[in-house]
Amino acid sequence: MHHNVVIAGANALSVDGVDAAVMGFKAADLPYLAMAERRGFGVADADAIWTRGNDIQEAHHLFQKPARWRKKA
Repeated sequence: MHHNVVIAGANALSVDGVDAAVMGFKAADLPYLAMAERRGFGVADADAIWTRGNDIQEAHHLFQKPARWRKKA
């Protein structure tokens, strides 16, 4: 799939948080992102991350979640 979006930044956790939001996931529902945020590696919540360029909503594209997907309990 070609989505023509580039997401880059100085903090890998924040980049992954924005990636997740663009793909239709919430960082809090992804165990590794939530764990990294709790351990102080940065911010994963896309609403708390300053971005430039297109808004996340403009770049948003729903990706099909894996068949075994389930939200973090």
